[in-house]
Amino acid sequence: MATVVFILLLTSCNKNDDDNSQDPLIGVWNYKSVSYINDTGETVNVNYDDCEKKSTYEFTADGKFKDTYYVSVENECLKDGEDPGTWKKSADKVYEIKSADVSFSGEIKFSGNTITINFDDDGEPYIAVFEKK
Repeated sequence: MATVVFILLLTSCNKNDDDNSQDPLIGVWNYKSVSYINDTGETVNVNYDDCEKKSTYEFTADGKFKDTYYVSVENECLKDGEDPGTWKKSADKVYEIKSADVSFSGEIKFSGNTITINFDDDGEPYIAVFEKK
């Protein structure tokens, strides 16, 4: 009888652990690569310098989002600003991210410690890959 109770307790604990699992989007993400599809259908890589690559997207468990960006000015890397916003998961791997500069609703593809986001910016399709910090 004690064995049965022990097994039930273990099963119960495992179920609660699964229910409390953290969303894989939560964390700080750096730009790894960004590309777009031009008018001829060719993929063009956007080149970021080392300073711009310090820019991050941060997603917190309370549904807040922050875009922090850096720029090079006269050979100095400067934080150019932060753009706060919100995020929510609307379906499996489907997210809504909103701030003054970012408006995205769609699927985010997860692979190891990277995410891929396909989005449209003024009619041009972009592919952004981020790596978890």
